[in-house]
Amino acid sequence: MIEIDGGKRSGSGTIVRDCLGFSVLKSQGLHLKNIRTKRDKPGLRSQHLKAIQACGDICGGSFTGGQVGSKEITFTPGNMVRGGEFRWT
Repeated sequence: MIEIDGGKRSGSGTIVRDCLGFSVLKSQGLHLKNIRTKRDKPGLRSQHLKAIQACGDICGGSFTGGQVGSKEITFTPGNMVRGGEFRWT
């Protein structure tokens, strides 16, 4: 499992999106804590939840902790990245 403390640097949402992509590509679980802790509105925002949902849909993965305001998530990628047309609104 990849362990990331999002509060160590800038704490931006970029860490969320980048780490999710790496987790999918490496087929390795991700535990991300202290998400956006240095922001005025800490935790996940709706756009970060969409990124988590998208990564899960593409690879058949699952996650816990996915609510607006969550400061911690665990993401488990599925076995295979699948192609196709996807839409997240």
